[in-house]
Amino acid sequence: MKKELFREHYKKTTFGITDIQRREIALQNWGSQGINNRHNYYESVTNLQAVLGASSNVSAVFASTGYFLDPNETDTGNRGYLGHDLVIDIDKELKGSREDWLEDMCEITDNLVNVLHGVLGYSLNDLELEFSGNKGF
Repeated sequence: MKKELFREHYKKTTFGITDIQRREIALQNWGSQGINNRHNYYESVTNLQAVLGASSNVSAVFASTGYFLDPNETDTGNRGYLGHDLVIDIDKELKGSREDWLEDMCEITDNLVNVLHGVLGYSLNDLELEFSGNKGF
């Protein structure tokens, strides 16, 4: 039942993966102790969804923050490195109420956005914020 729910989710979800043809996509199968299927290439998000929708064994999907000429090349020296996204992970241990913790996390995240935008000049359109649902943004 759980595997079927994941498969249906992957068929319909909107993946926020830009330039997927330049990213390494890694898959984790049910029962694995981590990523066990790396160096995958997909021409489009639609192509990835079709593969995931046909498989009942994928429990998690990961996209690299790096960009490569050949993301499915297993020898990292031969991939043709093009660059990386800037990723900042903000985590904070939950102490006290969940509401107070979330308010603190929002304030920390807002301060970071103000530095990135106001001080360093990043466009707000170039920033993507995600809540992990667990410890942070």
